[in-house]
Amino acid sequence: MSVFKTYVGDLDDPAFSWNPDDSAYNGGNAPRAVSPQFPALNGMESVGFHLVCKIASGEFNGKQVDWGCWVARVTKAQIVDFINRYYLWAECSRRYAQLDSNFEMEYNELLSYVKLLESGKQYGLVARESADIPVACRNAVTSRRKSEPQREAVRHRRLA
Repeated sequence: MSVFKTYVGDLDDPAFSWNPDDSAYNGGNAPRAVSPQFPALNGMESVGFHLVCKIASGEFNGKQVDWGCWVARVTKAQIVDFINRYYLWAECSRRYAQLDSNFEMEYNELLSYVKLLESGKQYGLVARESADIPVACRNAVTSRRKSEPQREAVRHRRLA
């Protein structure tokens, strides 16, 4: 399974090409990150896979721009909706897993950043494959139960 780093990227990054040629396609063609990474939930970086599925289904205007990088052109409202839907969906479907100890801090940092985005501007929502395997993956295998306060933490942090 691929591990993804998911973040909001700068579509105006001069090093990034929406329509890369063959030489750029294998050279790390990805928009520069301008947000914190989307935090891992349940010990896995499946938020990136969820984004790739939305691009592949046509729900988001996006495409694969490098060997291991997918980018969707989105607005602030679409980012907010993606965050709300993903983290709520993940909570409902994987109630048994344990949140990484840094999840709460990383999630709040992401929400604070997204609230500051301009409403009319286009951003890149990026899912980039990574060789890094989250430490929380090891915890997810051994810890199958999550406490009620951890479930409530995500439920009540949804963006308005």
